[in-house]
Order: sequence, then structure tokens, then C-alpha cells
Amino acid sequence: MIRRALLTIFAILVAASTAEAHLGHAVERAERYLKLELREREVRLVVTLTLGEVEGEALLRAADEDGDGRVSDEEATEHLGRWAAALEEEIVLRANGTRIPLHFGDGFFDPKGRARRTVATLEMVGRGRLPPGNATLELEDRMARRDAFERTDVSLVARPPVRILGDGFDEARRPPRLAYAFPPERAPEKLTLEVESPEATFWEEAPLLVLLGVPVALVALLTLVAVRRRKNPRR
Repeated sequence: MIRRALLTIFAILVAASTAEAHLGHAVERAERYLKLELREREVRLVVTLTLGEVEGEALLRAADEDGDGRVSDEEATEHLGRWAAALEEEIVLRANGTRIPLHFGDGFFDPKGRARRTVATLEMVGRGRLPPGNATLELEDRMARRDAFERTDVSLVARPPVRILGDGFDEARRPPRLAYAFPPERAPEKLTLEVESPEATFWEEAPLLVLLGVPVALVALLTLVAVRRRKNPRR
């Protein structure tokens, strides 16, 4: 299913066309917008594809599962589900080397209905957990390996109390740039961020303390019972 979704998107994007889109300029083939938003304990990644008229028609025909020449709400939802599964393999986020699982949903598919030449938009929102404390984030963009996008815009946003201290490609540089626009063949496969985030609170660490404390308390209780038995042996 994931492979099918990847091949479908790739087949749509390798065609060429020009169309006027809501972006206010001509769309050549396909354009992409990535917005990474960081909040306390939360990561939100929005992936938006704007397709030219030829690619828009190819998208509609690919989503038309029953071949009736129209894309229903159910077919659009199914197509978005396949794309969400593919994105989980194509967009990889790590904090201090540990992967942060991103779960994609809240998909947007426009337009639906009759398969025809038209500008089209696909959008998906990925969510994950931002770990507490300062961290180096690495956003690996495996979609950039394909020469399919005429333009890739990247926006980095941090909501207080989280702050982005630096960003860059091979390493995070200060001050952060926070916004990038890449022409064809220039989108990097990795973006690095230096992030400042509040440390874990007591209540966040409490479950771990409970897990560690139960065995300790049990050992202490057994030791206390054993000591009392030695002091007060049964007659």
C-alpha cells in the first residue's frame, strides 16, 4: 500500500504543466510547502502539495478507484490514507538521534468530483511529541531525493515557551533563518534545528518514579519484615 502511494505521487509529479494557483504565481509541475511547528511537548508538521493542471488530472484519475470518472468523498479519503502511510516513511524527524514518530492525518483533497484538468491541492498534518529539554532536531526529507518539485518552501515556527535557537543544513547556525525557498534540485535532504524547550516537570516524570519506586519499596518492606522476625522469633 505504501509503495503504491509513493509510485502514484511520483507518477503524478513527473509530468509537466503550468497553471495559475492560489499561490499567486504560475505552478510548474508541482510545488511543496512544509511547515514545522514546535510547541511545548508537541511537534506539528504540515505537508502541502500544489499540483499543476496535468498533475491535478492525474491525481483525480489515480484516486478514482471504481473508474467512473469521478472522485467521491470516500475515494479521496482512501487516497489520503495511503498518502499518510507513505509520508510516515518519507518524512523522518529525530531529536538527539532518536526518532520522533509522526502520525499523519487531517488530510485535505481538493478538488473532488469529475476527473479533469485542474489545479489540485493535497495536504496532510503530522503530529508527534517534542521531548522535554533542549535538543538538536533533524528533519530528514526523503521526498527531496526525487527531482519532481519546482519549488519547496519551508517554514519553521516555535510557540512559547519553545524557542528555535538556530537552524541550517549540516548544522544549526545562529541566529535562525526560520524560512527557506528552494528551487528545483536544491531542496536539502536534511534540516537541522537547535531547540530550547522546558525541562520535564515532576508530574511528567512521576510515572517513571513510580515504576522505579515500587520495586525499591517492595524490597524495603520485605527487609523490614525479615528484621522484625529476627527480633521477635516465634516461640
